Amino acid sequence: MHSPAQAPDMPPVQHFDVEPDDSALATWVSPENDMLRAKVYESPAQLVVKPARVPMWFVTACVAVPTVSLFYFVGHRMARSDQLSQSDLVFLSLAIVMAILGSGSVVGIIAFLNRCTVSKPASFVLDKTHQTLELPRFGVTLTRSHILAIVEVRGSYKDGSCNTTLGHRELSVLAKDADNRFTRYPLKVDRQHPGAVRAAREIATHLQVPLKVLKLACPLLATGK
Repeated sequence: MHSPAQAPDMPPVQHFDVEPDDSALATWVSPENDMLRAKVYESPAQLVVKPARVPMWFVTACVAVPTVSLFYFVGHRMARSDQLSQSDLVFLSLAIVMAILGSGSVVGIIAFLNRCTVSKPASFVLDKTHQTLELPRFGVTLTRSHILAIVEVRGSYKDGSCNTTLGHRELSVLAKDADNRFTRYPLKVDRQHPGAVRAAREIATHLQVPLKVLKLACPLLATGK
């Protein structure tokens, strides 16, 4: 197990003095550790899951449609300028200026958030050639001999903000270091992205380690998530 410098915003992990059984693993390490959007990159040598940016073409289209509609409306009204008062012309001119500034601001904010998103480390990097699993958020690289299992815990939690019960599943890696300490690392994946979840589960297949699918021991109650 190689342990370079840890990330400053390293998420929580679980430590065990002895190898945990299924009952000890039937809990969530970091239930709010979901990735909003995930991108899966796969090649013969690597399998990578990392945060994905919001498509700018989608943002541009969402902004352009109402803006163009407003321009058409304002242009149509100004074509009948003889029927408009001076205050009406001022109001329509301000509407055009605000629409341009608002559209540009939205595109700029999303572009900035995209840069922040893609600068975040990948959830994991599976090296199929060397049979290693890199967890950049934790600053560790695990070899196959150190990984004991991939753990998937399924359950539900109550969202107090809307008083509903939502399903959730968390994937994690159970590993053992040279000092016989057991650590469980949660994998940050978009649980709504089938490809990302499947990629995380494929770690077990590629590294030939067990995949444990467990049910949450007790429901997790939360005031909001």
